[in-house]
Amino acid sequence: MFRSSKLNLNNLEFLVRTAITNGELSPGVAAEISRYRASSQLSADATRYLAILDDAIADGCIQPIGNVYSHEAG
Repeated sequence: MFRSSKLNLNNLEFLVRTAITNGELSPGVAAEISRYRASSQLSADATRYLAILDDAIADGCIQPIGNVYSHEAG
């Protein structure tokens, strides 16, 4: 999907917006979001986007497709 060695905040925003718009989290989008989660230097904006995604999933607004999404709250 987004093959870049540097994680881009605009890409993360796009991924979160796509998941919210479609109401589902595809395996490819979940994999890319996992790359962001693995980053040790998330900006405040990136952290906010991930929190929005987590809330939308918890509220049932976004349905993970298959068993692809696992997030351990820290």
